[in-house]
Amino acid sequence: MTQAAELQARIDEEEIYLEPTWLALLAYRPLPLRGGWASQADRPDYFLSPEGKHDPRGEMMAAVQAFFGTEPQNPDGGARCRFPARFLWLQGALGLEGDIAFVQQCPELRTWYRSVAADSVSIDFASAFLESPSSTFGHTFLHFHRAGVPPLLSPTSNYAADSGKNTGQVAFVVQGLLGGFPGIVDELPFYRRLRTYGDVDGRDVWQYPLHLNADQIRLLQLHLWEVKDGVFDYDFLGENCSYRTLALISVAHSKLDLLAGFKREVVPIDTIRTLRQLGLVGEPIYWPSAMRTLSRRTSEFSFKEKRLVVAIATGELSPDDVVLGSESDRAHILAAAAQYSSILIHRGSLDFETRDRVTRTIVRERLKLNGPLPSPPLDVPSRPDDGHGGTMLSLGWINRHGIDGVELGFAGFQHERIDPLPGYQRGAEIVFLGLRYRIDGDGGNGVERLDLLRIESTMPTTVFFSQPAWSLHLGAVRKAVDSRRPLVGTLAYAYGWAVDVGLGVAALRLGASLDSAPELRGGMAMEGLIRSELTRQSDWWSSQIFVEHGRYVFGDHSHRLDYGFSIGVPLPWQQSIALEFRRGGADRQTNQFLLEVRQFF
Repeated sequence: MTQAAELQARIDEEEIYLEPTWLALLAYRPLPLRGGWASQADRPDYFLSPEGKHDPRGEMMAAVQAFFGTEPQNPDGGARCRFPARFLWLQGALGLEGDIAFVQQCPELRTWYRSVAADSVSIDFASAFLESPSSTFGHTFLHFHRAGVPPLLSPTSNYAADSGKNTGQVAFVVQGLLGGFPGIVDELPFYRRLRTYGDVDGRDVWQYPLHLNADQIRLLQLHLWEVKDGVFDYDFLGENCSYRTLALISVAHSKLDLLAGFKREVVPIDTIRTLRQLGLVGEPIYWPSAMRTLSRRTSEFSFKEKRLVVAIATGELSPDDVVLGSESDRAHILAAAAQYSSILIHRGSLDFETRDRVTRTIVRERLKLNGPLPSPPLDVPSRPDDGHGGTMLSLGWINRHGIDGVELGFAGFQHERIDPLPGYQRGAEIVFLGLRYRIDGDGGNGVERLDLLRIESTMPTTVFFSQPAWSLHLGAVRKAVDSRRPLVGTLAYAYGWAVDVGLGVAALRLGASLDSAPELRGGMAMEGLIRSELTRQSDWWSSQIFVEHGRYVFGDHSHRLDYGFSIGVPLPWQQSIALEFRRGGADRQTNQFLLEVRQFF
């Protein structure tokens, strides 16, 4: 009997193909209704057996034949080189002598493996980027650390959608929801990630060290090699960056089945919470964004001083032309201008000639000063994993047009601007798979609102940065159409501006929605809309006042006006109270009050 046949007999006897690590390496998940297994891998060449997608046993038998059979191994692309994590794990599972030395026989793998050599690994979380729908949930990536290598030069590995260069924001979201892009991995040094996330996007990065030993790190890295080139389709809300990163970590901690708690939607920060609850991560290291440090540096500047910073950084004024009261004032202005010009350079907002001239003049003037200027202390914000849970249940009393009722709410993930703020980005509102259902004693039972996906961003424009306020909604909502109030399916997008006015952030957005309902004259209609609002957010309470006007521009002629306010107050045990009043309608105006308790998980 050959070695492969002996090993296959042992596999059947001990049912090694049901070991958690093997199931994790092949991305097998149980089929709850009909039983059996199905791999989440979407490329057929990820399997060595024709039936490998649904057959863990057959795939292991094929792997043993490929790894230990009589056929000589091809050093440039044999099975051991293509699937090194499977080979390494099988050696140990089958009691064979072997180690990582086989990697030396695989030229491409050997070169790549050296590039990610590490003594420890962290999972890094980049906070939400509110200018892009694809980044409003935040982002996670793996970070490899090695003694003697400066942190900024250490390698990172990022899983993302390969969407091409010509996909617009809305098209990206729709296609991403359908799993229309392959997921690929890119490797970059950490300073390049910080440049993109911290300087260009203005996102903080939190670095959570993973508790992994040397063998676990080795298995994770070799499995990363196996899946990094488009093995899985990217799903914006399901098999996204965080799910795949967690799947990689689950190979090293296979007995814990880290993916068991994620059925459909996977939000990046929930993966951090899962690892934290299981004791698999340590205390994070905080890397503030350049936007945050610039804001702190200039927090006590007058408007005139901020304008001077902009003028110097963009080359409109030379430092020689600026007259200030003291050397200390001059030092602070030049330090802020240097930081702001660096941000503009990384964002590609300065042409080469201006960039070169500004950099030289700022450096020359700063050298004339007495010593370096100390950086101002930076307040560390709440950790993102300390925020409220994403899943939401609510129970409330509702009175509409004098009729009392009960409103029930659920969301797979929800953070509205009146929800508890700590751990979340100011100005962000994200709801996924949200449902509102009303029950009253007047026969008015029914769905009030359905949010397949709702994202709103109201980051205020400042002297330094001009950011759009925008919103995207895919779902259904009750709208006033003449004297009726039907549930209207809608795809809506709005764009505008926001500014901090002291009392809160005022925003104005213009947009349109494509609506569908039998009550509309043509069954489908396009509504133009305008919305203004004032939002105040704090750790203790948050509020919003709004006015919204909509008018159908074709398909129907109805128009509506809605206005009101809402208040949210956090409670202990991940609860909050929300109070809302709104008045609105088309042919007639009606009042609606809602008081509810929200429970987050």
